[in-house]
Amino acid sequence: METAVTGIISHDLNGIVIGWDVGAEKIFGYSHTETLGSPISRLIPPDLLEEKAETLRQLARMERVAPFETRRIRKDGQLVSVLLVFSPVPDFMGKVVAITKVVCEVTTRREAEPTPATPFIKIGNDSVAQRPAQDFSLNRLLY
Repeated sequence: METAVTGIISHDLNGIVIGWDVGAEKIFGYSHTETLGSPISRLIPPDLLEEKAETLRQLARMERVAPFETRRIRKDGQLVSVLLVFSPVPDFMGKVVAITKVVCEVTTRREAEPTPATPFIKIGNDSVAQRPAQDFSLNRLLY
């Protein structure tokens, strides 16, 4: 089984990267020195910029943001599916001054998952294409 790559990214409330670990380098292709001081928005597809803005507003108000899957852009321009888990970083007075996020690359997992049109079931070491629910009977397959 392949393990997912996980990275940690931190940015201030203006979206400027202030932390970038080796996992983030592996996911996105940018080195630590390339990202520090640069806008986090370069990783976000244009159609998802509002998603980022709303998440940032919620975190700035110390509201919980549930982890969610979304898309981001790698240095080479390819889209990558990621799971994001956010944590606001407050100062000593409790005011949010930065955001730290754990980014888990899930593209490989998503590509390995069957599409809704062709779900698969596992029987022993074999994968079998499953028919639509109204047409599929496990008993017919086994007997």
